Amino acid sequence: MLFYARLAREQGFAYIWIDTCCIDKSSSAGLTEAINSMYQWYRDSAICYAFLADVEPEREGKTIWAKDSSFKTSRWFRRGWTLQELVASPLVSFYARDWSFIESKTAVEGFTKLLSTITGIQQEILTGEKQPGDMSAACRMGWAAGRQTTRVEDIA
Repeated sequence: MLFYARLAREQGFAYIWIDTCCIDKSSSAGLTEAINSMYQWYRDSAICYAFLADVEPEREGKTIWAKDSSFKTSRWFRRGWTLQELVASPLVSFYARDWSFIESKTAVEGFTKLLSTITGIQQEILTGEKQPGDMSAACRMGWAAGRQTTRVEDIA
């Protein structure tokens, strides 16, 4: 959590939101309210930091573009709750396990295309040119297909 706080401070933010710290899971009412509000919170955020603990930092000859890169197979892209972080947040910055910066969601067209390939989410959604509501329900359900949650009802 310290790295999130340090990064936010360095980038000029006075406050940060960390789901695991800020949601009171002991209160079912508080948890329900948080779950129902998450998409809006991400949509209204200035930035979302995506820490990919299973992604190796780039080194010579081993980049996110490599066929067997750990970035392409990161668990972050298969978790149910990260879908709304990726889709709703206007800016998502990705970091490897050593907190080295990888790239931001829309900074480079090629990177946005890579994210689209990994997730199946259309580039226009990732760039904000289109909103999820512009897409069919079947399309949006496809984005969630294959993602994993701890509770069955959370995938909905």
